[in-house]
Amino acid sequence: MCTVLWRCTFLLSLLGVLSCQQERPPEGTETRQLTRSITLSDVPLTGPVVTGAAALHEHVMAEHAFSGKWHWGSVEGTESFAMGKCEGDGDTHGGALGVCFDPVYIVVPNAVGRDTCCHSGGLFDCYEKRTDGNTGSLSNSYKEWPIWDTKAHPQYWHGDLKKALAGGLKLMLFMAVENYALCAFTANETWKGHPIRGNGYPCDHGDSYNSIVRQIDAMKAFVQNHSDFLGIAYTPAEARAIIHSGKMAIVIGIEADYAWGNERYPIDLQARLSAYHSLGARHIYLTHSLNTRLAGAALYAKPLWAQQSMANCLFKNKQCTSPDPNVPSDPGHDYEIKQNWLCLGWPGYARNYYDVCEWTMDRAIDPDSWNGFKVGGTYTASETLLDGTAVTVVKNSLGLTADGAMVVRAMMRKGMLLEISHLSENAITAIYDIAMANQSYPLMSSHTYSRKLRLPADAVEMALGDTTLERIRTTEGIVGHFMGPDKSVTFTSATYNGVANNCPLSARSLAQYIAYVRSKGVKVAWAGDLMGLAAGVAPRRGYTVSSADWCEGNTTYQSAQGSAYNADLSAYSTEDARGRAYYYTRGYGHHGLIKYLHEDLAAIGLASTTLSEFRDKSAESFIRVWEKSEYISKNFVIQ
Repeated sequence: MCTVLWRCTFLLSLLGVLSCQQERPPEGTETRQLTRSITLSDVPLTGPVVTGAAALHEHVMAEHAFSGKWHWGSVEGTESFAMGKCEGDGDTHGGALGVCFDPVYIVVPNAVGRDTCCHSGGLFDCYEKRTDGNTGSLSNSYKEWPIWDTKAHPQYWHGDLKKALAGGLKLMLFMAVENYALCAFTANETWKGHPIRGNGYPCDHGDSYNSIVRQIDAMKAFVQNHSDFLGIAYTPAEARAIIHSGKMAIVIGIEADYAWGNERYPIDLQARLSAYHSLGARHIYLTHSLNTRLAGAALYAKPLWAQQSMANCLFKNKQCTSPDPNVPSDPGHDYEIKQNWLCLGWPGYARNYYDVCEWTMDRAIDPDSWNGFKVGGTYTASETLLDGTAVTVVKNSLGLTADGAMVVRAMMRKGMLLEISHLSENAITAIYDIAMANQSYPLMSSHTYSRKLRLPADAVEMALGDTTLERIRTTEGIVGHFMGPDKSVTFTSATYNGVANNCPLSARSLAQYIAYVRSKGVKVAWAGDLMGLAAGVAPRRGYTVSSADWCEGNTTYQSAQGSAYNADLSAYSTEDARGRAYYYTRGYGHHGLIKYLHEDLAAIGLASTTLSEFRDKSAESFIRVWEKSEYISKNFVIQ
């Protein structure tokens, strides 16, 4: 299709070719007929081939998100300062006067992670005090955090990232992140200026821009402070050069609820995209956990169903009460949410996120009745898991909007990475059609797992189905696979796997997933999603806090793993031995342990070809996807 910048002459010839001549072609571009999809064999390398691993979903600056009060400690500073013993509460930390004061966490104290609530001086001492980071004594250090299920402490300390580079991690995609439920429940505004809460950052509800800018600025300062081993890449060529200089290449991305504003206060989407690109972002989510102006969100956790109700009310003036017609409505309360007894009677109506209590946000007593996604529409699909179990998957009817399609094409014109995680399958289908109409522009899912291998209760829309994996393969895109403790059915394959599935939540579960995804012919990398409420694999050969961490406490499974490791780090004379013991007894708590994860996957029998795709080739695979994106944007007219 020709634009106003093109003079098109339709010539009838034996070949029936449509010919368009560009009057002012952008410098460095060439025009081509749209006769076939571009493949990687058409795309030149922008530098020497690299070797090593990539992690494509990392929230390194999350200490500056969620009002700045969720995470204790810092990724910066000396080990004794940044990773020191945690006292809880204070100016940072979702502690006793943050989310943990909510009634939900009195009843279910570990709902947001065992290391999050209460601590020393906490209101209820609801769980054993998870305070130990670096205590100054090897025999007591790091018993409590960062370990495999850490949720509220730093997992990207610069010392650990340096170990990650030495362990083979050559590229990371740093994600600015924001979630306004977490921001509101930890912000000082919620506590009306409580003197011991500190100031923190304001929650600009309905627009994540200020938080995103703050985190990107912090990323740049962090990389500059550690330029001896880190470098930011704004192009694929720069990524190659940084890695070949012996450093880790950092790429900037964005994942936030309201990166694109909201319906109540719409913004200029083209200007917003240009602003993010100017800041250095080369990757941006269209949606996170909730529907946006651009697209429908993939359904997964039920508490988010109620959060969508809150968002509909606050930003659409629509569905301020339950979509269930049997639930009484609250007429006359635009942009207000009736909370009744859920918040112990105060405030009766919430006008913004600061006033919404956790019980209202979760609608824990009946989330199905407070499913805000019903407004846009939902539907169900019958599917069969790998083990033959039939499941019904609830999916979001809302797909890609006209605004979303416009932003997708604008991203393509800039050669940006095209993310499909967190999107409804209807939205993914629409994006795939646009990608295929534009020389097979590559798709990526920066954090994912396969729905085919999930347990029935976990077979949700957000977990990628085989059709989506095939679309990523067809466009020569890439997936970043979670490194976390997700239970799996068994995937038996002499070619790709070979790992016995006899230690739930450990590397044995992870092996099933990554082998299956690789068997679909998809390019792969890792995705930690640490400091974003995700977790790493649980320990496989010992434990420090709870025996249930280790193969879920199953003694038969435990005995099948080999001899247990001594969790006392002072028992080991070398840093390498301590790192290995840390991994086996505390699980995957940070990327400084990536060497031992790779060792473990090899030891339990993961096919060497599968492991190599993650350990040795994933940085190169990611850069090639980026190069294809850039190549298409420079050489073709985006339709």
